[in-house]
Amino acid sequence: MAKMIMHRGPDDEGYALFDIHSESYSVLYGDDTPRDVIGAGFHYSPVHRFKYPSESFTIGLAHRRLSIIDLTSSGHQPMCDETGRYWITYNGEIYNFKDIRDELRDAGYSFFSL
Repeated sequence: MAKMIMHRGPDDEGYALFDIHSESYSVLYGDDTPRDVIGAGFHYSPVHRFKYPSESFTIGLAHRRLSIIDLTSSGHQPMCDETGRYWITYNGEIYNFKDIRDELRDAGYSFFSL
């Protein structure tokens, strides 16, 4: 799946594999994952290299990244909230993100990334 979107970016790649039956997940890195992302301490920081998953995983997210605004390891995807319950991978094109971020901070939300 990730090889099909390799043109999306050479700066980072990430995987999150989920087992809906046991509610477990595994966050993995690939050849294009920057070394400072691996084990960076976020819920979504990969620790192990991607290999073909076993049948125990029922859902997978894959992401390729071209770093433009957030060049730090905190912009790695797939990413999750602080509970590890909600996951996302997206293209990052939120054009009014500064305004939205200010509103969400005022409402009590915190952010890991720029």
